Amino acid sequence: GEPGAPFDRRLLARQVESRLMEVAPDTVVVLVKATPEVIAQRMREAPHPHSLVREEDIEAVLARFEDEYNQSVLRLKFELDTSESTPQETLAEFQRQVAPYLSNGDRLRLLMHARGER
Repeated sequence: GEPGAPFDRRLLARQVESRLMEVAPDTVVVLVKATPEVIAQRMREAPHPHSLVREEDIEAVLARFEDEYNQSVLRLKFELDTSESTPQETLAEFQRQVAPYLSNGDRLRLLMHARGER
């Protein structure tokens, strides 16, 4: 999956995104991030039993996610930095930023869901 190798991950990602643009052009990409220090602190405070990321790899992982986000051909996207926000504040910010991308059908489904309707 390395660049230039068979099944190059970056090339495959662009191919998948191109197909998504055809079948789901309203797909929204959200880059959720925090500072390396905050991520390390969160990892120490609430360790995942099968974590794939080591503390010394945080910066590299953040950089790769940022790079993929920047290289994405999907046109609807925004970032959420959770470094200094609570989960409730992050949700509110997500709702604020995603609102312009919602269709009238999306809004109706959300309203119906909030009312317990199907």
